[in-house]
Amino acid sequence: MGLFDAFKKNKTFDPESFFADIENKVYDAIKKDIESIVTMTGNEELYAMALVADEDCVSVYFAANTK
Repeated sequence: MGLFDAFKKNKTFDPESFFADIENKVYDAIKKDIESIVTMTGNEELYAMALVADEDCVSVYFAANTK
């Protein structure tokens, strides 16, 4: 259920629940991406990883660099 759906149903917004849900989703996505990147890089050396967001957290992405 998305934020808008929850608001329509309950007519309230609980920021703690919203951010706890986002935290879990971001954690799961990053874990999945790290596992995929490690598999794809093979013998390359991973030397930097970063979670990057704009000031409003509208755009968020995960970046990794190899040698």
